[in-house]
Amino acid sequence: MQIKDILAPLLKLTIAENRGVEEDYAEIVFLRKDVQLWEKTLKPFLGDPVKPEGQKPTENDLQLTEEFGGIWSNQTLFYKDCGDVKLIGMFWPWQDERHVTFKLVCA
Repeated sequence: MQIKDILAPLLKLTIAENRGVEEDYAEIVFLRKDVQLWEKTLKPFLGDPVKPEGQKPTENDLQLTEEFGGIWSNQTLFYKDCGDVKLIGMFWPWQDERHVTFKLVCA
């Protein structure tokens, strides 16, 4: 699975800012009011979050996200091991409470 496959349906949703899409990394800002829609759209690719917003990250969550800045309790983490490829998705809510940064990594 490639990032472009996962992003195709997401790019049809409302996007506040597209910060860049590469072969193994993407960063997109969307509106917080659309979080449930983004989760629903991601579910066929990444499944349910392994660490939902509001849940304390486990040691494994922290190790998975260490090189990308870690993961905090107010953030959401998706993870899917596809054998040869590991997908890591993160929702990072902004302090303005209106925006969320979505980071997707193919490792």
